[in-house]
Amino acid sequence: ASLPKYRFTIVPTATPAAIASVPIRIMRVEFVGGSGNGTFELKNAATDTGDVIINGAALIGTTMPPSDYEKVGGVAFTTACYAKPAGAASVLRVWWEPLQNQVGFS
Repeated sequence: ASLPKYRFTIVPTATPAAIASVPIRIMRVEFVGGSGNGTFELKNAATDTGDVIINGAALIGTTMPPSDYEKVGGVAFTTACYAKPAGAASVLRVWWEPLQNQVGFS
């Protein structure tokens, strides 16, 4: 067995939460609408503050087409990442990795 390539976090609408309290890179996002239309925001902060970097929506009982950022190197959250899904019974799935400084690219 091998280790997963990225860390994985599920955030239901009932419990918006910090995905990480350190800088990270989002590699993929999936959002599933529940019993009501749903929306989500991923903020560059450890709490419900900061700039919205990624957002999306799904209709009742549908899944938003996955947003895959792996081919472009991910989306950097330079402070932390707070996930705020909304909508009855919706679920946000996020694949991520710690943000690493690369010499010559900072």
